[in-house]
Amino acid sequence: MKLKILDRGYVSETDSLIPGNIVRNNKIFVSLNTDGDISSGQRLRLMVSRIDSMKFEEIELNFSSVFHNGGLEAGCSISEGDENRIFLPYSDAHYINREKTLDRKALVFCPWSDDEGKTWNSSKALDVENYEAFAYGKILKTGNKLKMPIWGSKYQGGKWESGYLQSYDNGQTWCDYRTICKMCNETVIENYRGGIVALIRGYGIWYSGHEEVSIKSEHDPKPLHMIVDSGDGISVPPTFSGIRGTAPSLYRVSDSILLSGSRSIRPGGGCVLSVFSEDTEKFSEILELKVPTGEWRYGGYPVISSIDKSTLFVTFHHMHENRWCCSWNIVEIS
Repeated sequence: MKLKILDRGYVSETDSLIPGNIVRNNKIFVSLNTDGDISSGQRLRLMVSRIDSMKFEEIELNFSSVFHNGGLEAGCSISEGDENRIFLPYSDAHYINREKTLDRKALVFCPWSDDEGKTWNSSKALDVENYEAFAYGKILKTGNKLKMPIWGSKYQGGKWESGYLQSYDNGQTWCDYRTICKMCNETVIENYRGGIVALIRGYGIWYSGHEEVSIKSEHDPKPLHMIVDSGDGISVPPTFSGIRGTAPSLYRVSDSILLSGSRSIRPGGGCVLSVFSEDTEKFSEILELKVPTGEWRYGGYPVISSIDKSTLFVTFHHMHENRWCCSWNIVEIS
C-alpha cells in the first residue's frame, strides 16, 4: 500500500487546536478548540465545508462552562452515530493548582445533533464515576453499541487511566464504564479482529504523592503503546506499538488496512501516518503529512477520515506565523 498527498490547505488560520473531523453527506465537519489544556475561557468551534469546495465556514456553538473561569475542550472527538447523528463529546474543567497537585475537576458532556450541527441535544453532564473525565478520540461503533473513549482520574488527585463509556440507544444515555489501561492518558480505540485495538499515550505515568513525576512517553524516545483485544473488554497488558510520538489517532480503512496518526518526535513535531502489519503486530510510518505553507512547527493531533475508498481526509494543528492553525491534507491510497 502507498499513500500520496494530493492537496492541502487550511481549515482555519487562527484559534484552532486539537482538531477532529468526520466526512458525511458530501460534507466535512471539523471540531476545533480556541486554546489547549482546557485553559480558562477556552471554547469549542465547529467548521463545515462541502467536499467539492474545501472552503470552510463556521457553525455557531453555544456551549459554555459550568465553572467559574472554566474552559471546554473536544479532544479530536467529533463522531458519527446512526440515523445521521453527529456527536461532539467535550470536557468542561476547572483546574485548581493543576501544575503542583493535579487537583482538578472535569465533567464530560456528549451533545448530539440530527441536523448537521444546527441544533444540539443533551446539555447535562454524563454520570461518570471519574472525578475528572477528559473526552478524547472518536466514538466507536461496535454492532448495536457505541463506545466513547475518556481518560482521567477516578478520584481527586488520583492516578490517570483510560477507558470507555458505552451507549445502547444511539448516544442518548451512557453507562457501563470499562477500563482500558492504568497509568496513562490519551487513548483511542478502533474495531479490529472482532474486538478492539487501543493506541495509548503516556503509559507508565508514576507519581510522588499527587505530583506527576514522569511520563515515559513524554521523554525521548516517546513510545506509544497498544492493546489488541479479541473480546468485549480489555484484559491484556499494553505492548510497544512501533510508533514513537504522541497525540494518537486510529482509523480502519478496510478489514485489512488499519492506520494511525501521530505527532512525530522529529523537530517541529511533524505529523505522520503509520500502517499496522499483522506479521509484526506493530505500526510502521508510511507518510509524513505536509503543512500548507512553511515548515512544521508544533504540529499535532492528526485525525483521519475517508472521502471515498481511495481517498483520505486528514486534519491536524500546527503553528504558523505565531498563530495556531488547523490544516488538512487529502491523501490517495494506492
